[in-house]
Parts: sequence; structure tokens; C-alpha cells
Amino acid sequence: MDTTSLKAIEEKKCYHCGDDCKDQSISLDSKFFCCQGCKAVYEILNTGNACEYYQLQENPGVKSNQPSQDLSFLDDDGIRQKLLSFYDGTISRVTFYIPSVHCSSCIWLLENLSRLHAGIIHSRINFIRKEVTVTFKEQEVSLREVAELLGKVGYMPLINLEHADGSKKKIDRSLYYKIGVAGFSFGNIMMLALPEYLDGQAVMEDSLKKYFSYLSLLLAVPAFVYGGSDYLVNSWRGLKKRILNIEIPIALSMFALFFKSVYEILSHTGAGYLDSLSGLVFFLLVGKWFQARTYEALSFDRDFRSYFPVAVKGIRDGKEVNIAVTDLKSGDHIRIRSNELIPSDAVIRSGKGSIDYSFVTGESRPVTKYEGDKVFAGGRQKGAILELEVLKEVSASQITELWNDEAFAKPSVSKISGITDKVSYYFTPAVLLTGVAVYLFWTLTDPSLAMHALASVFIVACPCIFALAIPFAFGNSMNTLGNRGFYLRKPDLLANLAKADTIVFDKTGTLTRTDVSEVTYEGKPLSEEELAMVYSLTEQSTHPLSEALYSHLQDRKSYVISEFREEASEGITGKCNKHIVVLGSAKFAGAKDVSDCIRKSSQVHVSIDGDYKGVFLIKNKYRKGFDEMIVSLEKDYNLHLLSGDNESEKPYLQTLFRDPDNLHFDMKPADKLNYIKALKKKGHTVMMIGDGLNDAGALKAADFGISISDNVYNFSPACDAILDSRKLSRLHRYVRYARQCLTIVWIAFVLSLVYNFTGLGFAVQGILSPLIAAILMPSSAILIVCYVTWATSLKGRKL
Repeated sequence: MDTTSLKAIEEKKCYHCGDDCKDQSISLDSKFFCCQGCKAVYEILNTGNACEYYQLQENPGVKSNQPSQDLSFLDDDGIRQKLLSFYDGTISRVTFYIPSVHCSSCIWLLENLSRLHAGIIHSRINFIRKEVTVTFKEQEVSLREVAELLGKVGYMPLINLEHADGSKKKIDRSLYYKIGVAGFSFGNIMMLALPEYLDGQAVMEDSLKKYFSYLSLLLAVPAFVYGGSDYLVNSWRGLKKRILNIEIPIALSMFALFFKSVYEILSHTGAGYLDSLSGLVFFLLVGKWFQARTYEALSFDRDFRSYFPVAVKGIRDGKEVNIAVTDLKSGDHIRIRSNELIPSDAVIRSGKGSIDYSFVTGESRPVTKYEGDKVFAGGRQKGAILELEVLKEVSASQITELWNDEAFAKPSVSKISGITDKVSYYFTPAVLLTGVAVYLFWTLTDPSLAMHALASVFIVACPCIFALAIPFAFGNSMNTLGNRGFYLRKPDLLANLAKADTIVFDKTGTLTRTDVSEVTYEGKPLSEEELAMVYSLTEQSTHPLSEALYSHLQDRKSYVISEFREEASEGITGKCNKHIVVLGSAKFAGAKDVSDCIRKSSQVHVSIDGDYKGVFLIKNKYRKGFDEMIVSLEKDYNLHLLSGDNESEKPYLQTLFRDPDNLHFDMKPADKLNYIKALKKKGHTVMMIGDGLNDAGALKAADFGISISDNVYNFSPACDAILDSRKLSRLHRYVRYARQCLTIVWIAFVLSLVYNFTGLGFAVQGILSPLIAAILMPSSAILIVCYVTWATSLKGRKL
């Protein structure tokens, strides 16, 4: 091999990170890599058609020239516990701040870390906050190795132990700095250009005029390069991906004003448009700041007010009381029953835990825990009652984060948001073509107006107003509904609520109350001990019929239950005082001959040690205002009812529901799920309302799922909204409000179009300066924000 070939090999660079390749043994697609890790990253990006990653900058995965960060401190158990948000000895979860995330390819790569290491279960990126959440197996990969893996692929996490407890948050002040720089440049350039406004030939010598022009140019550079960097960079990235985003017209107008000004000043043919340029950047940034502050205020309101109308059974002064989860404090003792979620990190004080952490880790395998073991928020108990000691307070934002966790949340698509994207998609190229046509026209007729007209068209017709209507309207509506007991998972889901044409109700625990009911018993007489065993078993379950029976049998002796088991729509069983107690359906309890008279009400059959005893008959009490709500909804919706109970209430329900064929009983969870799917196949947009327990599958399958919540911590993350059970009678008002919010958004769209075409009319005539357009553009956005916020708040007062 000759010297030239050897030199070529020595100078071969890694396609991913830019390091020297020692040889050509590691290659793919005619590209060379320094190690298998870089090759694996390229394969991941290539599989996801995300190789634009390598076009954004040269070697974006470049390794830092600084010495690699020493992450050995992550092996310290004390530091590790501060950083981990979840760990149970098998699976751990950590969230790292990744400042180098910059594009969609970064997201693709970071969400495929499991392909780089088998010990990583899954990873999820929050692009806005530049955070990656990684769930991994303790036995296969350590916290330190996870951080080092991120560093190896070009995303070294920024770890600040001072902020590990979340007491302090990073504040991005870059927008303030940019506003300051642009404002300083704008003010001084306007002052230096004052003689030009007053006829510079008469009041100033040519030498001073040139000097002021050069000084203005010097002041304009930081405003253009630094102040306008967000618009310039985002436009460049969009063009790289062949996407015409809404910031391209603004960036083009900045380029046109700046380079036209540079040409005129250096060629001494004019004063340029630096005042317009710096004013454009300044007012755009001020508008951006106002929008950000307004949306942050709405977001804060949602976090602060979005605690759910749920409580957990707590023990205070030796008595069991309901405690709102947000009122829990460190040291409080609480009781968690079967299928209830653990609201905060805690320690087991009594009982045996079988904790399902699928809401946190995605792994559905229950984890066995004993007295003294630590359990974490988000776990669901799958056994008998646990008594826990709370380790830390619960915040509304923690509950919201759990509810919104993408590990178990169903994908949601807002149809109206797609309309905004389409408008922006077609509007941007239309604005560009209009600007070019206007520029050519004025170049031929009056060249002095050509640049002004071009910049004004690009600025005044910016379609960013369209993108503001939905988040502000829906965000404020979400807050308004939350203050009235209706809690949405995400603002965009309001559109799905408004577009529903079919409503499906569960009956037991949804339309009926669990705290008030008439309970009678038929069968073999039960001794006081047997009644106490039934009472103790019902105490373990959150099913509405168990709740009703538990309330009826109160003030009896409570026994310890072991070997507890609950089967959906069938019943519960457990061992009490060495006896096997079974409560549930006739088949589940072993009943053979069930009298027809039993069909008159809901029923809970009882057997003890295989000996069938009898049945508790439970006459349901419907929620207040239920009948008026059904009559009101019947006018606009197809109503259906699916119940796991018998047909005892059918005659009464037929008087309310318009179509008797839409009433179905003895439905199991799988039957409800299939029924929802069948309705959707027929083209219906389905809203499902259930109690969040046996209805989880149907709630998730529906276009919009609502979980009814009483004073128990049993909400289902499969739903799109949680409704305070006391506000169920107002459901028709909430749905009508959602429709009104859609109308408000459409009105905002129309107003935006009127503004754009009116402003465009003045801009194409050359009578609108870029500076005035720069003021009008954010001003119009602010007006749209104020309108949708005011309108949705006004409609909300009528709820």
C-alpha cells in the first residue's frame, strides 16, 4: 500500500462524531465509523429516515474536546436516590436535562436508546423542556452507565445536584437579553436617523451622515444576528427539512432589509432600512414575550388548579377519614385498597403489597412488597388493604404528570389543530409568492418602494396568528372547566369533546350513587361473625356494589383479609378467620337456583367455605339531576347505556332513553370494549362515561373518555377527562361549552384572515412601512389572544 493510501486511511473521519478512524473495518453505506456505538447511532437514524440530523451541522454528534465528565459520583447511593424519580430494586427511572437537543432527529435518537443498550426499557423526550426520561433495569445498566451512554451519543446530561430535589428551576433569560439588545439598537438607530427624517441634506454634513450610517450598521448587526437568531435558525432548519414554516417570511424580510441597507450604506446610495429592521426585531420579540407570559400564566393555572376531586382513606386521631390527596403531608397514614393508585411515595406499615407499576414503567408484572418496604407514587395495589406512611407531600403537578404520562396515555389527535397546520402550510408559500410579485411590480414602477413593500408583505401577512388561537382558547377553557369540576387531560382534547355525536354511559357507579342505597338480604341467616367477615371483605374493594354493601354493614368488627383476589365483573374473594369468603355474581358465588324475584335489583351473592348463603339485594339510587341531564342530551346525541348489572332497572331507564335497543345489561368489560369499537366502525364519534374501574378498556377505545370520580382515589389514566360526580348533571352544559369554544376559535380564524388581507392590501400598495407592520403583527396576535381568552371566560361564567 503506498503512502498516499495510508494517509487517506489515517485522515478518515467518523461520519457520526468526527473522530479519526484508526482503520476502515467499521463501515456502513460507504460511511466509516470510529466505533460500533457511532455506527449503531447512524443505523437508528437511518431506520427512522432521520438522517437530516447530519445535515444540520457538520458532525452533530461530535465529541467534546474537553476532558470527558467524571460521572463516578452517580455511583453514590445518596446522590442516586436524589436523582431517581422511581426505583424498586429492579426497575429505575430518571429524568436528565439535555441542553444539546435541537431537532426531530435528536428526538428519534433519544427515544430509541433501548436499541443501544438492552438494559434500557424505554426513553421519552420532552423537547420543550429539553428533558429525557429513561426507564432502565438496575441489574443490567447503572445510572452512571445511562448518563455515560447519553454522553457517548452526543447528549451529555447537565446534572446539577443543587436542583436534584426540584426546589429550584432553571430560568431561560435569553429572550430578555435579546429584547434588551434589540431595544438598545432600535432606540439608538432611531436617534442617529433623526436628521434623515428632518431632511439630512439641510442639517448635517456628508461626513457626519456617513459616520452615523456606519454607526447604525454597527448597532444593527447584534439586533439582526443575535436578536433575530430564533427566526433565522428555525427558518434554516425548516428549509433543510424542505418545510416552509411560518417564520420563513419574517426571516426573509430581515435578510432583505439588512443586506439592502448594507448595500445602500456602503455604496452611498441611501440610508438603508436599519431603523425598520431593528424595530421589526424588537417588536417581534416583545410580542413573543407577551405571548409566552400569557401562556405560562394559563399553564400555571392549570397545574395549580388541576388537582382532582379525589381523596384517599386516611387515619387521623384513630379514625378513618377522607383526605384530599393534595392535603397529604409527610408522616400521614393512609389506606390503599384493591385497584387504588398510590398517590405519593410511602412506606408500608401493614399489609402485603402486590404493586402494579405499569403506569410508571410500562411493565405490568406486579411487584411484591412487605412491611417496611418503600412504594412509589403511581403504583396500583392488586391485593388487600395496605396501610402506608406518606414520605412526602403530593403536589398537583405530580398528579398531573402521572395522569399525562405517555407510557399509558392513549394517543390523542385534535382534528381542528390539523386545520391550523394546513392553513399555515398553504399560507406561507402564498405569502412568499405575493411578496416576490409585489417586489417585481414596484421594481419596475417605483424602485424606492420595492424593498418596503416586500418586507411589509412578509411581516404583516405572517400566519402565526392562526397558531395562537387554539392553544390560548383551549388552554383557558381547560382552566375554566377545571374550576367547575371537569378536568381535561390536555387542551386539544376539547375539540374531540365538542365533535362527539354518540354518548355511552356505564350505569353502576356512574349514573348511580354508591353512598346511598337500599340493601336487603335474602337467604340463610348470617351470624354476626359472618356479617363481619363480609364487611371486612367489602372493605378491600372499590367496586360500587362493594362500597354500597360496606356502607350498609358499617360499625362491625373488621378482620384481617389474606389471599384477596378481585375479578372484573365477577366478584371478590379472600381468606378471613381461616374461612374462604366469596362475594359477587351468582355463578361466581356458586348459586344454583336463583329466584326471578332477585332480578328486581342489583345483587351480591355470598358463599362461605363453598356453602352458598344467599344474596344482598341493592336498590340503586340515581344521582341528582340524572333524568334532566338525559332528557337534555337526547336532543343532540345518540345515547347508549352499558351495564354489568342485571335488567332490574330497565323499565325505569326505558322512560328516559329514546331507543330501548340502546340499553344493554350483563355486559362484561370486554363486551363494553367491543361495543365501543362497533360504534366507531359505523362512523360515530363516541364519548364514553364510566367509573374508571371496569370501564378502562372502553374509556380508552372511545374518542373521548370521561371517568366519574367520587371521594376515592380510583381514577383511570385511560380516560381523557375526570368529572366530579357531584357535577354529572351539568354534563350537557360542559359539552355545549366545548362547542362554543370551537365557534370562538373559528371566529378568531376569520378575524385573523380579515387582518391579514387588510394589512396585505396596504402592504402591496407600498403605503405600509416595515416598522408599522412589525408593530401590527404582534399587536394583532395580542388582540387575538385577548379575544379568545375573554370570549371563553365569558361563556364559562354561564356554566
